Amino acid sequence: MVMLLAEEPNIHEIIAFPMNQQVQDLLMQAPVLANPEQLRELHLKLAPLPKVEKKSEEGGDQAKAAD
Repeated sequence: MVMLLAEEPNIHEIIAFPMNQQVQDLLMQAPVLANPEQLRELHLKLAPLPKVEKKSEEGGDQAKAAD
C-alpha cells in the first residue's frame, strides 16, 4: 500500500529486503545466470575467463635448508 501511495513501481524502493549469507535476494531470486536467449536479446556475448598463472613456491627448499 505504501508503494502505491509513494507512486513507486518497485517495492524495493520502499522496503529494505535483507539478503541471505550468500548475498542472494530471495524475493527477486537474484543473482541468477542469464540464459542464452536473454544474452542474444541484449546483444551480449560472454568472454572466456582469462587463464591465471599459478605461482610456484620458490624458496621452499631454501627455507628448509636454513633450519
